[in-house]
Amino acid sequence: MLLGGRSRWRRTRCTAPSDWSCLIRGQRVSVEATITAEVLALIVSFPGRNESVALTHGVTGELERWRIATDFGVPEGTLPVTTVRTEADLASHLRTLPGSRLTVGRFRLPRIRDLYRQIYWPPSQRVGDLLRERASFLIQDPSAQMPGLEFDEMEGLDMRAIWEPIWSIHPAAQSFPDLSAPERCYRPPWPMPKKP
Repeated sequence: MLLGGRSRWRRTRCTAPSDWSCLIRGQRVSVEATITAEVLALIVSFPGRNESVALTHGVTGELERWRIATDFGVPEGTLPVTTVRTEADLASHLRTLPGSRLTVGRFRLPRIRDLYRQIYWPPSQRVGDLLRERASFLIQDPSAQMPGLEFDEMEGLDMRAIWEPIWSIHPAAQSFPDLSAPERCYRPPWPMPKKP
């Protein structure tokens, strides 16, 4: 996760693969896109145990050896998530944490949150099936409108949804088949407790 800079909004132009195009009024048009994205960090903190042992010289008192042992185990239950939007906010938050700290690292999440559609993008197989089910009534009544999507309803509040397999009919699943196979899809770099 790279926060950096003053603005948390990033605007970038994307180059689509040469075989991607749109069909508009019967004519094939090449695809261009500009993406504006908010970059933020989600921090999950949980307590652990640490033990510090120091060996000092008996006469001079100089530190000769120092050993630290930590054990964080696999967290259980719901964990608080803190959102920060700038590097300065991140540094400030880390300074407020008591005791010893172990930072596992910065990890790019395999999905982005689509604020327009209120889902993670690309959609997971579970959400794709839910979208298909919710839109099925449009076949009987094309003039009807699909009700708005709520993020909590579609994705829920469990962040493990970010690592679900990609919807099998989505182009990303075709381009990256490993991300749509449940047994081979991307996994976070820490142990994940099973969903209840």
